[in-house]
Amino acid sequence: MKRFLIFGLLGPVGTHLSVDLATRTAERWWWPHPPIHVVELVPFLLCAFIDRSMKDARTWERLVVVTISAFLASGLTCAVVYGGLAAWVLGFYAPIIAAACSLLATATDTENVSLIEDE
Repeated sequence: MKRFLIFGLLGPVGTHLSVDLATRTAERWWWPHPPIHVVELVPFLLCAFIDRSMKDARTWERLVVVTISAFLASGLTCAVVYGGLAAWVLGFYAPIIAAACSLLATATDTENVSLIEDE
């Protein structure tokens, strides 16, 4: 559950901030379309599901798969919602943020440690 919260909250906000810091001309795609937070929520939740399903894999393998899936899902979603291949560029910011979310989710994973040891 923490993984979905991390990806769902930090992913769209990080994408919005990176797009806003990189260029101020991105607003032309956003009106009357939904804001980037809503558009990027589904690709980041998909990345959270992929990251959770690979929890037994090594960390670098999860990073590679999550960044590739974030690039494809975010790019395609932005291209469809904002209309045109020019909006595909907005998906370029998602892989770095998805990798950071994956590392943060991996760092917050805890093993089930029972307080009472079985004898």
